[in-house]
Amino acid sequence: MAQPHDLYYFLCPPQLIAEAARRAFLCAQGALQLGRGDPMPDDRLHITLHSLGRFMNGVPREVLDLALAAGGAMDYEPFGVSLSLLQSRGGGAQGS
Repeated sequence: MAQPHDLYYFLCPPQLIAEAARRAFLCAQGALQLGRGDPMPDDRLHITLHSLGRFMNGVPREVLDLALAAGGAMDYEPFGVSLSLLQSRGGGAQGS
């Protein structure tokens, strides 16, 4: 059976921000009766910036090399992020 592998660039928040996001999710979940289940663990919480594709049975080495080179070439100043939407890709109301 083919195994899909998704490759993407993402940002991980600092630990204190991840903890605050988890608390906010739990408050919203209780108050608004959103979804079911637990929030993503703090060490896995991220914001997807760009999908680089889905590859079956492994990411080709040349794609991985290009992605690493592009990521390593990025040079940017610190910046802030403001979010106004809470969204999840998995486990909707019907368990999909």
